[in-house]
Amino acid sequence: MEKIRTILTTKNIIGWTLGFVIIWFGINEILSPQDWVIFVPSFINSPLLASVLVVAHGALLTISGLSLFLNIYRKIKRKSCFKYIGTTTASVSAKANMHMKIN
Repeated sequence: MEKIRTILTTKNIIGWTLGFVIIWFGINEILSPQDWVIFVPSFINSPLLASVLVVAHGALLTISGLSLFLNIYRKIKRKSCFKYIGTTTASVSAKANMHMKIN
């Protein structure tokens, strides 16, 4: 019972949950980059380059999520992943608001 308590700490549960979410985003970016290309800045004119950047970002997210899940440099990754989730949420909501204003 003591071993379970040492494994199921709050930091571990938060790390596993955040790692799962980051891995999910990374795998989705790798498998369907066409859904994520709209978030690439407009100064990148090449659709191929935009897709490559999305897939590379998905690979980095997947690696970061795995390191969170496996407790590798967790403190550093947790902070950067919380920032990523915040910026992604802000970007998605800004794009949705812009889309609603246009239509």
